[in-house]
Amino acid sequence: MPGTADTSTTQPGAWRKEIEQTLDTVKQLISKSVAPIPTNPYAPSNEPDAKKMTSLLTDLRKIGFQDVETLLALFNSQVKGSQDDNKFVLEHLVQLLAKLDDNSKIANQLSGGFISGLWNALPHPP
Repeated sequence: MPGTADTSTTQPGAWRKEIEQTLDTVKQLISKSVAPIPTNPYAPSNEPDAKKMTSLLTDLRKIGFQDVETLLALFNSQVKGSQDDNKFVLEHLVQLLAKLDDNSKIANQLSGGFISGLWNALPHPP
């Protein structure tokens, strides 16, 4: 049965290490569940598998005038501290992100801000 210690050996303490590892896993789980929610925003640049990012010029070739309006509306809403949902800024931002490559520096920064904004807007259980 997986998850149980093998006690068939006669050597003293042979299965102790397995039990200690299981208890350590439980300890980590409990400590993470009672730890406060991190205040650092999600930052995609912190990911260990960093890839080569595209240049600004490459990214600018893929966006149009509507996307520039979206970026200006997003910037305006960030400055004001509130967002008018009737303008569909987030929906247009998702459309803009879909146009850019996965290794786009602008898309990486915008999606990090988008995810952080969603994270901060949602209620979290205690």
